[in-house]
Amino acid sequence: MFAVVFFAGCATTQESYSALNERTSKELHDSVKTIPKPRQTDRTQTKNGMFKLKVDAPKGAVVKIMNIKPKYKDDMELKKGKYHIVVTKKGYEKFDRWIQLDQDTVYVVKLKKAAAPKLERNYFKYVKRIDWDFANERFSLVYDEKNHLIWGLQSAYVDYVKKNHPKKPLVVLEAYKIGNKYYRRMYFKLDTIVYEGYYRRDRSKYYRFKDNNKLAIYYKAKYGKPSIKKPYGTLANLEVNEQVASWRIPTFKEIRRNNPFKKYQKYFAMHFDSTFYSPNYGELMQRTFGLPVLMTGYYGSTRGGYVWAYRKDHSGLYTRSYLQRINSMGVWEMSLKNNLAFILPVRKISTKYDKVIFNTHYTPQQKLSYLTSMLTQEALSVRKRNIPKPKKIPHVVAKKLKRGEFEKSGDFQKRVAAYRQEIAAKNKAIDKKNAQAMQEYSQKLAAQERRYQKLLKHNSQTQTIAQTASEMANKAMRMIFGDPKFTDVVYDADKEVFSATLYSSSNDLEMRVQIPVSIDKAKKFKTDIMDDKLVPVVRFEVRGNKLHFKSLKIITNEEKIENDLSGAKEKDTPQVYREFLAEYPDYKGKKEVERLLRNAIEKEAYDKANTLGELKAFVKKYPHSKYTQEAKSHIQKIEMEKRREAEAYAKKRAAYNARKKVGETVCKDGTTAFVLSITMKAYVERVNGDNIQLRIADTEGTSPYYNGVRLYKGTLIWDRYDNWYKCK
Repeated sequence: MFAVVFFAGCATTQESYSALNERTSKELHDSVKTIPKPRQTDRTQTKNGMFKLKVDAPKGAVVKIMNIKPKYKDDMELKKGKYHIVVTKKGYEKFDRWIQLDQDTVYVVKLKKAAAPKLERNYFKYVKRIDWDFANERFSLVYDEKNHLIWGLQSAYVDYVKKNHPKKPLVVLEAYKIGNKYYRRMYFKLDTIVYEGYYRRDRSKYYRFKDNNKLAIYYKAKYGKPSIKKPYGTLANLEVNEQVASWRIPTFKEIRRNNPFKKYQKYFAMHFDSTFYSPNYGELMQRTFGLPVLMTGYYGSTRGGYVWAYRKDHSGLYTRSYLQRINSMGVWEMSLKNNLAFILPVRKISTKYDKVIFNTHYTPQQKLSYLTSMLTQEALSVRKRNIPKPKKIPHVVAKKLKRGEFEKSGDFQKRVAAYRQEIAAKNKAIDKKNAQAMQEYSQKLAAQERRYQKLLKHNSQTQTIAQTASEMANKAMRMIFGDPKFTDVVYDADKEVFSATLYSSSNDLEMRVQIPVSIDKAKKFKTDIMDDKLVPVVRFEVRGNKLHFKSLKIITNEEKIENDLSGAKEKDTPQVYREFLAEYPDYKGKKEVERLLRNAIEKEAYDKANTLGELKAFVKKYPHSKYTQEAKSHIQKIEMEKRREAEAYAKKRAAYNARKKVGETVCKDGTTAFVLSITMKAYVERVNGDNIQLRIADTEGTSPYYNGVRLYKGTLIWDRYDNWYKCK
């Protein structure tokens, strides 16, 4: 751990971060214009009855007259009439207006600067400090404003050039094979990401990928052993600077037009060594050549794959040898089994965050403020989950029975009565299922509403807002600037102080800092800084809605791992532990993290176990869990409750089975067509064996159907005695 640092040449750390962009802010402020105003010359007319029009717009603006075919030019001659003027300039609001031309006119247009993104609230005012930490981002982002493309440059290669200022190319890859065997011994000098999927180029000259457009990372070779290879997601779902987006390989035209990696790739070379030679493939596999941007392409009508790479003398791109062809449809394999595809991904601005991060008219301070508010607003928003309403099971419709030729009337009536009872029993069961489904649905809605109101109340508290805004400000810092890194590290042995340039992996932020280190530790410190074994964490204070540099702390990667583990312990969910183990598979305390993961899985499983069956399954699956005893107690409570319900049901069933007498009041529970639970009351007027005649006394204001009859107060019906119970 190293102490607080300060800006070189400064006696205090109170220098404003926004001052780094003061000139940019002033230029933007000065460029804001006011409303447009026409200026008319003397009422003159050309000989052919035409008038001159000049639109005096800011420099760089594009002027169009929408209702005529000719392109606009200054002092162009037009007939008398109305003209639709549109003036656009990047970073400014569009000017769109109809004008009347009846004399020579100079129309002055002053554009307004583009408005900030629409935000419900400024959450940046809740932020007191920001920690800009190192997240091991694998790509440095560069925005090509002219072509509106975001390029991803591999950070390991960019950092190597910035830190070492090499004078000759580094042979970053040494690959070996014997005979016709694939290249299996790959020695990378830097962490390198390659594309291992398949591609097809369509007529628009864009490379289209299959779903398995996988990436792999080859880690820096150590101890004389080949590089370790591990999966690195997919190109169509690649996470860079906290954003997951769909990337693609650039077209050859895009590479020729503007390749931001061009100034770096000349410092690298790759060497392939092989005893295999083929007249079809040439000597590609036995050469040392400059780093390829893209080992793919079409040339002429041959539909052959070519290597687009720099010559050894860096004179330019060339095409030399074919890649292996997979089939006649133009699909080519791009993997280290045969070929090398160095990843230089590109994408267009596609998210609302991109419009802030890569907006060249915003200062870094504005970007941070806007993005923090956007992220905080989303984090605090509460949405209700859509709970589908259960579908009602329809009743069974009774069929009309026909009397048999040799069936007596009495037997037929008995058969009809039995059939009706069977249908009634089925419909009764259906009604019960529908009622139960609606009850569960109502319970789910009520539970969701309680959770919604609780979250809404929690997220509206000032403490919650401030905490969330602070977390989102840290995230916004990483999204805009990527990782903080060091270059130009120089030690002053007399003062025992390192001077270094702290720069961002994206959006070109730089500041000069000093780091006091004792002379006995200085040599190892510089080595570790250059190898990223020591990484910076920069702290800013927010005062008056502006950033002020506070301090810089140097931490080891092990400390960062411990910080991440502490954060995982705070969240204590299986997902965060899995992500931790995936990010640090060789962590020395892996067994302890695996124990925490098992405990989190058991806790999550116990929290999800609500029914008796789920609790018993949990006890069976996790007999030694610390939650097992609690689950057993819960099981006992549920079983006791079920016994009470069974006893109550038995008592009620006994009331149904009791013989009814004339004059008694009997009741029956049921549901209406709208699945409303009701209790009907009736008086026993006659008894005939197992059947009783009832006069309906009360239906709770409803008119339900029962045995094919709509029941009202005073309706007379016959029914079995055990379908009704004695009312209390």
